[in-house]
Amino acid sequence: MQTHLRWLGVALCGAFAACSGDDSSLDTSLQPRSVLLTNLQVGPAGEGYRLSDGAVLPGTQSADFYLNTSRVLSLLGAVPQTFCTKGKRATLDEISSTPTQCGLSGQSGWTSFFGLDGSGNHTEQQSYSIGQSMLVRDATHQALYRLRITGTSYQQGVSTVRFDIARVP
Repeated sequence: MQTHLRWLGVALCGAFAACSGDDSSLDTSLQPRSVLLTNLQVGPAGEGYRLSDGAVLPGTQSADFYLNTSRVLSLLGAVPQTFCTKGKRATLDEISSTPTQCGLSGQSGWTSFFGLDGSGNHTEQQSYSIGQSMLVRDATHQALYRLRITGTSYQQGVSTVRFDIARVP
């Protein structure tokens, strides 16, 4: 129903030119996305993610963060102070956008490393990281995003992380 109302709003704005352009619900960059990153081997950087346009990229090439696999699966930021841990949350909307309260005890502290699951064989459904949530900054620290892990896997040397992400208005 909400999607139909959003499309109706777009149609009315186009037909009557009555919209101011300030309606954030029409901004596609604010809409949540589901993303899957893959690493085909232990060690070198797997796929990366560029926040500005939602591109999945090979390795660290122009990515804001990327999947790394060693003894643990992790997200590594391209620059320091990329991730602000917010604990386990059920939805993206539950993630507080307060950038000064990071970590499980509410202390301030941004990091360039976010640990996920161990690299023992497991499926997305067996992931301990489901629900882990954070704020993420782009490489220039100009934009802020909410990110929630929806699963990780490690099977036959291939690791994946799946997450939902949306820009904070």
